[in-house]
Amino acid sequence: MRVPDPPATEPPTDRGKPRRIQSLSQRRRYAGFRQRVAAATTSLTGLYETLPEKSELSNAQRWLFDNDYLLWRSLARVAADMPLRFFARLRSSPDGTHRIEAVIGDFLASHDDRVTVAELSRYLRDTLEDHPLDLAELWAVPTFLRLALLEKLLAGVDSEAAVAAAVLSLHEVQRQDWTRFVEAASVVEKRLAADPAAVYPFMDDGTRDRYRSAVERLAQRAGVSESEVCEAALAAAQAAPRAAGLQEDPGDSHVGTYLVGHRLPELEARLGFRP
Repeated sequence: MRVPDPPATEPPTDRGKPRRIQSLSQRRRYAGFRQRVAAATTSLTGLYETLPEKSELSNAQRWLFDNDYLLWRSLARVAADMPLRFFARLRSSPDGTHRIEAVIGDFLASHDDRVTVAELSRYLRDTLEDHPLDLAELWAVPTFLRLALLEKLLAGVDSEAAVAAAVLSLHEVQRQDWTRFVEAASVVEKRLAADPAAVYPFMDDGTRDRYRSAVERLAQRAGVSESEVCEAALAAAQAAPRAAGLQEDPGDSHVGTYLVGHRLPELEARLGFRP
């Protein structure tokens, strides 16, 4: 059987964008992540090189044969979707690992069968209620889920049940609209939806994403949580009509005016940030 070209294991370059100097520890952790991708690539390549003729395939091998495109595409997405600049934004645990990796690992450890995104959403809601994932972690879910599922498949290639469960789970990941997943799971999305001007819920996807990105950026610059940024923006928007008496600009009660508009400096001041 012809083995497809494996995905590149060199990190993306982010051409045209400014690059921040990353700490040595971040680079080391990222090197470990890239090594996992490279190891999965090597294992998957060897697996397909040793598959017998179609007539001699076992049931587990037939799952591999029939879904080779899905497995290679999933691995390629892992390699492409996690550049260093994104990896460095992920929250680290005291032991140096990323929290999202541990969350995905714990979730999969409790599931021997096919997993669904709906099950994952419930797991995140029930287990992380007091410490929800931030935006970067939510966007990283499909990448770490794909990689963990591929590693689980490669660890159980002789078991039809294990291979079938991993393949069906990867199909689920492939079909998922991850923007909708992030919006449904995001505390930021829920808080911004409380916009005093009642405008945010009706904005297009691109504008809402721009606002969420502004929250994330402000949280990083001010050294506060994303929830604190949302609460400060909502407080400013709610206070605007009272402060102005007869409000001159209706836009002053819209959270976007403080996140990306002309009253951003007021929000930064509320957060104790000085550019």
